[in-house]
Amino acid sequence: MPSLVYIDACVREKESRTRRIAEPVVEALGHRYSVTAFHLPEMKMDIHTGDPLEQGSPYLKALSRLWGLGEVTTIAESNMDYSSPEQIEAKIAAAVAEGLAVAEYF
Repeated sequence: MPSLVYIDACVREKESRTRRIAEPVVEALGHRYSVTAFHLPEMKMDIHTGDPLEQGSPYLKALSRLWGLGEVTTIAESNMDYSSPEQIEAKIAAAVAEGLAVAEYF
């Protein structure tokens, strides 16, 4: 079975909206891949860069290059901090749908 590395850099940890997007996609991929997950916040790694828009992305890029992972696919939604609860739920649902579509062909 091929391997997949899932790097969770969600700064909100258990309350993470990004994690709500990732979990169903990673679960779907888990049917075809052996998934190894790294949860950076739980590893007590300081991933804050001072730029709230970047958050964990510099670390993800560095880890990808360090480990020779090749392509990094990111599925996310923007401006959720400035959205209503209804808009947030709609954005999460749209991102999950996009992620599951990508997972079918990944």
